[in-house]
Amino acid sequence: MEQLYLKVIFRWTQVEDIMSVIDNYDIKNSDHLKIILESLDKMEDLHGSAHFQFLRAQLQLLLNAPKGHRFDKQILVVAAEIYGISPAAYKMIYRSGVLAIPSVATIKKLLRASFNDDNLVDLFKEFKPQKRLVNALFDEVKLISTLRYTGGHALGYAQNSSQNSTETLATHALVIEIVCHHGVPRYILRVLPVAKLNADDLKGNLQEPMFAIVKAGGHIVSLVCDNCPKNQAEVKCI
Repeated sequence: MEQLYLKVIFRWTQVEDIMSVIDNYDIKNSDHLKIILESLDKMEDLHGSAHFQFLRAQLQLLLNAPKGHRFDKQILVVAAEIYGISPAAYKMIYRSGVLAIPSVATIKKLLRASFNDDNLVDLFKEFKPQKRLVNALFDEVKLISTLRYTGGHALGYAQNSSQNSTETLATHALVIEIVCHHGVPRYILRVLPVAKLNADDLKGNLQEPMFAIVKAGGHIVSLVCDNCPKNQAEVKCI
């Protein structure tokens, strides 16, 4: 070891060169970020927190040029949830730059690709067996009825309106979410436009996503909802 050490600093000019590089090196923002990320990685107790994962992913994106962003799955899930609630709000957040999130085109592509629940399958593959135990939550969110024509398609009709003599604009969104029984993450499984939903309609709309969960490798522990009469009647149907 001593011989190797002597060979390395055999010439004083080599030492001067090394010290010159060290003295003249300016610490960059990327260096600080890497140190922060290394420190965050040591907080193992927080690794399962969706909040922690999202914040860490946002910091990681600062190391890359905007055009070279590769978004973490946690950011994609949150982004899709925000877009599903309000496309206008999503565009505002995207333009402001407050959060590093994918473009609207990327989110639309992601939502189209998730039709076959490939994302759900990938999600369960990463889970340990106990994490595959999930609770299915569902509720209706009131909408402002409107009709839009986009990409050759009319959007805004209720999904269950085909059972009526005429098509009806959606008045509510039936949101179906799964939550791991032993903690995070939460996953928005379906957002379905509906109108005048009765117990039989509700049962039909719930069966398909429940089958999708089981097919993807999940195990449903419970269905969670509020205690309105329609939900009570739906539970009796099951």
